[in-house]
Amino acid sequence: MGQNSGVAPVPVDAGSELAHDAEVGALEAMTTPIGKRTTSPAFQFYPNEFLGSSKVRRMSMTERGIYITLLCSCWLDGSLPNNLTEIAETLHLKESHFRKVWAHVLHECFAERGGRLVNIRLEGERKKQADYRKKQKENAAKGWDGRRNATASPPQQSGNAGGQAVGNALLLQSSSSSSSSFASSSSERESTHADATFAKFMNAYPLERRKGGYMVEQWFLSALERVGEDGLFAALENHKASEQWSVAKKIPGMDTWLKEERWNQRLDPPKGKWGDWKPKEAV
Repeated sequence: MGQNSGVAPVPVDAGSELAHDAEVGALEAMTTPIGKRTTSPAFQFYPNEFLGSSKVRRMSMTERGIYITLLCSCWLDGSLPNNLTEIAETLHLKESHFRKVWAHVLHECFAERGGRLVNIRLEGERKKQADYRKKQKENAAKGWDGRRNATASPPQQSGNAGGQAVGNALLLQSSSSSSSSFASSSSERESTHADATFAKFMNAYPLERRKGGYMVEQWFLSALERVGEDGLFAALENHKASEQWSVAKKIPGMDTWLKEERWNQRLDPPKGKWGDWKPKEAV
């Protein structure tokens, strides 16, 4: 600990925010190395829990701004220096002023780990994202292994049987090639937190109602798994061309549309838009 740090280890009291590590895993079990940048550009922010925190309620608006800034620094850099002089410099604040702010409430929101300062709740969010990415990579690897086994050629045989075996292998390869494009994008989707398919969907959604974030991507992946890319985009196009969505204020946010599974609904088109057109009778 630096000579000018003035930072004491924070005890974990039952019921406090630091006690949250019982839910997300003990602090010592966190796997993110100190000082290493996270692979995700964002963390989930819960306004209700933030404003409902007893610590936050005791903070002034200035202190809340400092707190959020420190949380962002923790997320990007992995931790904060255990030295108040250095922290004050990064915040462009006078050290004397920052020490008063830190002593009021802020020091209760951070704990010492390996000579640095971390926020326990934020480390829990970091671990959740790391576990999620690991699981997605494992699922993607299993999918590719199964696909390779399915497209493996059968043993070579002699005579006409051998020719038939070659033909079967070619047919199998041909049938699998039609789905290779989606399989590739699916693998990328499962192994990355924000993939090309999600970006394509976001670009297709009405601009003023787009929403991003970790949970939105999870709801999107769940919908994609259940109805497939074609089904999901078909539902979106139906809603975009509907009577309801012709009124901007009636268009739901992208997060609501995915979370509430609105893609299961079929909306009516504007009156008279399709005239007297009827689907061709089945033969």
